[in-house]
Amino acid sequence: MSLRTIQALTEAGVLGSIMYRLDNPVNQFWDRIVRRTGSMDPRSQTHGWLGGAPELSEQTGKPQSKKPRANTYTILNKAWQAGIQIPAHDWDAAQKDPQGLAANIDAKVQEGIDKALMHPGTRIQELITAGETTVCYDGQNYFDTDHSEGDSGTQDNDLTRAIAAAATPTADEMVDSILKCVQAIMGFKDDEGTEINMNTKDFLVCAPLAYMSPMLKALNAELIGSGNTNIMQGSRSGINFTGQLIPRVTGNKVYVFAQRQSLMGSAFIWQVFNDVAPEVLGRTSEHCKLNDELLFLVKARYNLGYGRWQDACLMTHTTA
Repeated sequence: MSLRTIQALTEAGVLGSIMYRLDNPVNQFWDRIVRRTGSMDPRSQTHGWLGGAPELSEQTGKPQSKKPRANTYTILNKAWQAGIQIPAHDWDAAQKDPQGLAANIDAKVQEGIDKALMHPGTRIQELITAGETTVCYDGQNYFDTDHSEGDSGTQDNDLTRAIAAAATPTADEMVDSILKCVQAIMGFKDDEGTEINMNTKDFLVCAPLAYMSPMLKALNAELIGSGNTNIMQGSRSGINFTGQLIPRVTGNKVYVFAQRQSLMGSAFIWQVFNDVAPEVLGRTSEHCKLNDELLFLVKARYNLGYGRWQDACLMTHTTA
């Protein structure tokens, strides 16, 4: 992060740059796999989960209607905060050093804001890694082999595949694993027995750092293996892929998510009671008088939880 040009270090100036950063966040990898929603209660929010709408059928008598299947899923809100302490003597000294100490203080505060904006992504990583052992709205683990609702039949978004060496897949093997996940997602049905992702064309592929090379080759190389044409290139498959390495994910696993911006839902829910907001206890505050320090704080109240498991698929590699 480059240092801003500081003419004079002031609380109003730092607060203004914080607000600008909060109002103009950079795009995050999780933007299109999360549905953001408000929370009316500071403690929790219960999400009503309706089953699929009925398909058209030939009318042979009086019109038929059907009540959607109902499920609920509750996400508990949590309070989040972070603060940077600036010793009062450093703040005073920075007034005489606008391009040195002042710039460094300002940069450190902005770094804290960047981390606050990235925090939902940290929660997403935690949800991904816990998905094999944590239930979602249908009472099954988010990644599971036996999801079932109404007329959907048994559905599996927790796949396993044996390859030559689980820890070091080839680009060819990575392509096949990603496409098997896409195939599964596009075939998932709702409780009416209707395929719900058949028109999805955009997918996010997530993998641990150890899979960096094969994932990037699978997503970007024109030729893979023994000079074979990579069918995952968008112009050939009609499907678009975005890749994201996730440091907190470990193991021989690849995750694929449908990317959408739809009221139908997404793979995860981000429910917000209070957005990230700054608070400054400045040079003339009672806190500074008692503790000889300034505080630049950010606070929020929200949480993230599991959305539609049908928008997600996990492939675990084993060694053949």
